[in-house]
Amino acid sequence: MNSITRILVPVDFSAGTEYLVACGCQLAQALQAQLHLLHVVIDAGARADATGAASESVYEARVKIGKLPAEMPPPNVVLARIVRTGRPAHEILQYAREAGIDLIVMGSHGRSGLAHLLLGSIAETVIRESACPVTVVPRADQQFLPPPRPNTQALGQIAEAERSLELLRRAIESGATDVHLDPISKDEYSIRFRIDGRLENYCQVDRRIATPLIVQLKLLAHIDIAQPFAPHEGRVQLPEHLADVEVRLTTVPTCAGEALSLRILRNDHAPTTLQGLGLSPRGLAAIDQMLRDGEGLILVTGPTGAGKTTTVHALLRRLNNGARQIVSVEDPVEYNVPEIRQISVDHKHGLSLSVGMRTVLRMDPDVVFIGEIRDLEALDIAMRAASSGRYVFSTLHTRDAASTITALRDLHADNYSLAGNLKGIVCERLIRRLCQKCSVATEPTAAERQQFATAGLAPPSTLRRPAGCPACRQTGYHGRTGIFETVVITSPLALAIQEGRPEEELRRLIRESGSGSLTAAALECAREGVTSVEECLSIKWT
Repeated sequence: MNSITRILVPVDFSAGTEYLVACGCQLAQALQAQLHLLHVVIDAGARADATGAASESVYEARVKIGKLPAEMPPPNVVLARIVRTGRPAHEILQYAREAGIDLIVMGSHGRSGLAHLLLGSIAETVIRESACPVTVVPRADQQFLPPPRPNTQALGQIAEAERSLELLRRAIESGATDVHLDPISKDEYSIRFRIDGRLENYCQVDRRIATPLIVQLKLLAHIDIAQPFAPHEGRVQLPEHLADVEVRLTTVPTCAGEALSLRILRNDHAPTTLQGLGLSPRGLAAIDQMLRDGEGLILVTGPTGAGKTTTVHALLRRLNNGARQIVSVEDPVEYNVPEIRQISVDHKHGLSLSVGMRTVLRMDPDVVFIGEIRDLEALDIAMRAASSGRYVFSTLHTRDAASTITALRDLHADNYSLAGNLKGIVCERLIRRLCQKCSVATEPTAAERQQFATAGLAPPSTLRRPAGCPACRQTGYHGRTGIFETVVITSPLALAIQEGRPEEELRRLIRESGSGSLTAAALECAREGVTSVEECLSIKWT
């Protein structure tokens, strides 16, 4: 059963009042709650006189509030309009207690940004002293306002030192790439951060806090809050001082309630060169060989979150010498690069990946980046572009280089076309780096020596292991680096693809060509003290 049955919207008749009330109506309709509009006349003398007639200021306020909302309220929304006199913050809090309000929705009237969570003494006082959750709706012309800071009385399970931290700012400061809000019971939500590829519990919050928090995040992403039973996607626009940060929002209804995920993208964290990705000298040499051909299809593969798009953009930067026209079709565009003509998929307006790709090929491109090959149509267009003398880059979700050929065959790719157009495969993973402040050196065990020998590597005399310290949040790891399998499609390998050889035989030919496996690349990082053997073995390599 919905725990929010009464919503209070204080109004001051400023320019953003109608927008604020409209948001309150949508929220009341979605939650099937009563909507209370309250205006406080800031005039100690504004009260009924001896004859019972209202003062002029109170009368004017009643006329104005009677005209709200500007449009007819949604059906089934019970609407109450109240005018009081006195100190606004005091009257808002007192009315909320008297009327049993479950949620207060307030408007933003000042500057935006993470440094100014809630502006104005009235809002600050209400947030600090309210016994019920408070959420803030940005003005219609305001691009960003962070999620509300929950009052301390409602967040008993969060450490006292963290109560003043706002959710999105905390995630950015922690280096999180994802934030997950999930219902775990009828009363609570969990909040988890994905840091260095691992999910970490941040806190648990009462559902009365989580529900308005999700609502406000959806408002910031311009998502219709009146449809809580449908999945939604959107983007949160951040202020200028966070122009290098982008937040993608996804919500989905679950059996226990609405779940929300945030993907945090940092342009300032994207390496500008291939050397910054963690490629070995041999890997860099293999990529240089792929890029010397001047045409053909190059695929970057790996699971979701492995850094494929970052690697493709590093490849594009290597080719971007000013003499090539580079065009991309992405879903969505993750990194904005001024020198590249980037097209973002927009299904609402009929711009699909396939439509965008067909359009791109008519724009005289030298280099084309297709965000992801998902079906036969996308693959066919990529192959035709590659066969016409263009560089074509794309991504694919596969385990390793050999399984990439199998995945393309599953999309009904022709073996002759694959052999003729595919120039190279870069398969990657991200692996955690050891914290340089607390890692310790030890001798390798017999089992670890065997791991190196099996991968064809000489066992090191010492290995570094995680210890844990405040700098790495006691995990022993801080940051990540890339692990790569780089495969140039040589003549023997192209012939095997053309003849339809099975995956295992392709994998054997790849190893014979000198391309090491992902396991070997990971263990090489352990040899150099970048990561630990435990981290290498915690991930399924091929």
